[in-house]
Amino acid sequence: MSELSTYTGIDTTSLQAAFTRTTMDRAATLRLLLIVLLQVCGSFCIYEPYFDTLPQTVGIPENSVPGTTVYSFTLGNWYSMSTVSMTVSPATTFFNNPSINSGKTATIKLSSSAALNALMVNQYNIAITYTNGYGSISSNLYVQITPVSYPLQCATPFSSQVGDTVQVLENVPKTTKIYTAITTNANAGTIFSYNIMQVVPNGDFTIDASGNVYPNQAFNYQTGDRSFRLTIKVLDQHGASCLGTLTVEVLPIDKTTISFKDVNQAVTIRENTGPAAVVATVTALGTNVHYQLITPTSAFQINEKTGVIRTTYNLDLDSNPGLAVTSLLIRAYDPVHKVSATATVQVTVQDANDIPPLCTPAVIVTHVPETTPIAGTLFTLSCTDRDSTGNTLSYSIQADSVSRYMFRLQGTTLELNNTLDYDSAVMAGVDFQYPITILIKDSGVPQLTTSVSVFVTVTPVNEFPPTFKEPFTFTVNERSPVGTVIGVVTATDRDWPFNNVQYRITGGNGNNPPQFYIDPRSGQINLLSTLDFERQSTYQLKIEAVDMNQDLQPDPNRQKTALQTITIEVQDTNDNPPVCNPPYYEATIFSTLKAGQEIVLVQCTDQDITSTLTYTLMGGNLSSVVFCINYNRFTMTKSTLVSQNTFSYLKPGVYDPTTYELLVKVTDGGPPTFSTTVTVIVHVIPWTTTVPTTPLKTTKVTQVPQIVTVFDNQWIPDPWFVAVLAVTGALLLLALALLIWKLLSMTSLCRRVPTEMAKPLLQDRTFGDTAAPTPERSLPQDPRKNRERTPSPLSLQFDGRAQDPWREYLFSSVTGQRCWV
Repeated sequence: MSELSTYTGIDTTSLQAAFTRTTMDRAATLRLLLIVLLQVCGSFCIYEPYFDTLPQTVGIPENSVPGTTVYSFTLGNWYSMSTVSMTVSPATTFFNNPSINSGKTATIKLSSSAALNALMVNQYNIAITYTNGYGSISSNLYVQITPVSYPLQCATPFSSQVGDTVQVLENVPKTTKIYTAITTNANAGTIFSYNIMQVVPNGDFTIDASGNVYPNQAFNYQTGDRSFRLTIKVLDQHGASCLGTLTVEVLPIDKTTISFKDVNQAVTIRENTGPAAVVATVTALGTNVHYQLITPTSAFQINEKTGVIRTTYNLDLDSNPGLAVTSLLIRAYDPVHKVSATATVQVTVQDANDIPPLCTPAVIVTHVPETTPIAGTLFTLSCTDRDSTGNTLSYSIQADSVSRYMFRLQGTTLELNNTLDYDSAVMAGVDFQYPITILIKDSGVPQLTTSVSVFVTVTPVNEFPPTFKEPFTFTVNERSPVGTVIGVVTATDRDWPFNNVQYRITGGNGNNPPQFYIDPRSGQINLLSTLDFERQSTYQLKIEAVDMNQDLQPDPNRQKTALQTITIEVQDTNDNPPVCNPPYYEATIFSTLKAGQEIVLVQCTDQDITSTLTYTLMGGNLSSVVFCINYNRFTMTKSTLVSQNTFSYLKPGVYDPTTYELLVKVTDGGPPTFSTTVTVIVHVIPWTTTVPTTPLKTTKVTQVPQIVTVFDNQWIPDPWFVAVLAVTGALLLLALALLIWKLLSMTSLCRRVPTEMAKPLLQDRTFGDTAAPTPERSLPQDPRKNRERTPSPLSLQFDGRAQDPWREYLFSSVTGQRCWV
């Protein structure tokens, strides 16, 4: 309970007392627990951790020294048990963990190992997690490293206002190098020129191309100048310059003095040689000589007794470019005689080739249309070498068997070396992408290499229109049902995907309804309505083929089309019977007509133009039978009825009919076979030809018995004729029945007259006294009805009754109208 009071601020004393009460009921206890839980939740919600000024992006220069403050932020609801942790991406030790002051402000600083380099990493992501016991929260701090340029500078103290000082003995030889001018922050490979601008007082000194200063005069400490001030100008190849001042002090020759064997040394070492690497050794002449490094630097150290100069840590120019050139001022002193001398050691750190070339981006993905011309630029590669050794970069292409010879490099620019073809099978096999690798090598030792992966994706361009392939002519039977497949139209397209074509009929298909349908994708032509060869035997359809989706971004305005006219020939089928006009012929001939003479030309036609009509006599061609030999009187020669035998009208003997009813059957070629019948009536007029008598004695000729065969022709009508006759008879019977029904309906009024109307009617006196009695015979009156009756309507209309041979009827003597009873 005390812990609960500590965390929530609730007075738990009264709460504990409340729980110990024996009289408290369970409901009150539950309510109290609910209140406590609400207060605890409220306390936790109030004390949750939070950041005041995160997330944030900050920038610091790459030459920032260790201990530089990166960023400070406030922690909300900080307590004694709170913790703050962080992780850095990419992983590095350049940043210290946040330090928290009494004001609940966390500060992140650069660590002692910090060596920022914008070329290597230009941004760090610091993920900060804050936990205070009531919760946890995370946020990010983005640190951007800004690059810093290093202009040409002369090294200190040479470039200071006082300048650098060098002491020489009065007997120093003229060829002795007494000083070396040093520059800093210069790019590797920079060429310098050195000039002595002024010497005060006048003196003769020389400076060579390496910045080494030599005296060209002899010094005399007793009678000559004891100090000279030289102003030196350093100029690089880019036009940048700096000025430095050198004071040359002349010392007398004294046995108790200390002098360096080499007052100015220039040594060169390579970076990354590790700590405690030997840099140089200085030697001074004298007794009890000690050495001291005057120049403040943390990179080098000197042995006090031996004068050996060593590195204190591993030198890395990539992380600390300022170490490229360092001027060390060494003092040798005799603590007993209180004399000293100074010397200068210029240490040049050469960059080791330990970083491969850096290319941006490291992976290149580009899309190239297949119509890109040869020598077309695809992209330009940007590569640098962070090693400051003045390396040059060389570029080469590594490609597989598919990509070989497709590309070339012009410096750092990748160009197309061959034509691209998106529509080739080779491209489909590699998924329309050329993978190549560009190798970048520097000229350092050892030679380092970087590879850049390049993926060149070829995009399609709609280049070719569709091309139709034969056949262009199709045939279809005119009796083919709707839906019949007539043929398939094929069009090819050389653009990938191959043959991606749609079809449509643009002309020659009729209107309402269309005759044909083409499947847009397969090109299959189907029949939509029935055909009739006799109405139209040939169709010329205009088919349009349109290529589809051949570009990377489909554009309907760039689709290519092709037109082709195809011919559909309708095959004729025998589906129409012959038609004869007229269907009935009548001719009159003489019995003396010679055999083979034309009588009637039967004119028949067939809508099926391929049909051939055949004419045959089927009946009525009676023959004469003489001695059992048949003699047909007529025959058909093609469509012409001609006589075949002479007629016989001899009595006694064969006597031919004088009227022939001939049936001519006209049949087409089929299949199936259709026929029709033509009736030809031929009237024969018997005629006798008188032959003059001759005085010559006739020779009696013995008659040879002849057998005459007489055919009794029987007409057997065609089935269609029987059907037509039956239908006609049924229609006649129906008409007769309707006529009878009509007559019966006219007499229906008379049938409704009561029975008494059938009895004799008395003359209606209302017609006048002058009316004459009925001329017909009077009928006896009905003795059963003597009472006077009211006249009926019929009695007013008909005043008489009579009977004809069949039935009785009523009549009006005025109008003459009759009504059957």
